[in-house]
Amino acid sequence: MLKLLKVGIAVACAAGIAYFAFFVPLGRLTLYQHLVGISHTDEARQLGGEIESAARDLGEGVASKVPEVIDGAKRRAADSEPLSAPLSTVSDEDRAALDALVREKSD
Repeated sequence: MLKLLKVGIAVACAAGIAYFAFFVPLGRLTLYQHLVGISHTDEARQLGGEIESAARDLGEGVASKVPEVIDGAKRRAADSEPLSAPLSTVSDEDRAALDALVREKSD
């Protein structure tokens, strides 16, 4: 019930922020209209181009390393020993004692 209340409060806050951004004028324009106007300036376009370039360089760097990582993982998997049975087993007596302990702690 508390989780539902938290979600409701979060939705109400998001709706309030959206209403403020799109419908409440700040001067002669709303917050959304101001941000759209700012995004059309030359400086904002230059920043967008620089971000795009940096993201492309990062993507190319990651893409160049991915084959190395995959090859290394395949080599490690081929070199490792196959999975086997556990080294120890749990006896019925130990299992019963654990069940009793869990029941005792849950009461």
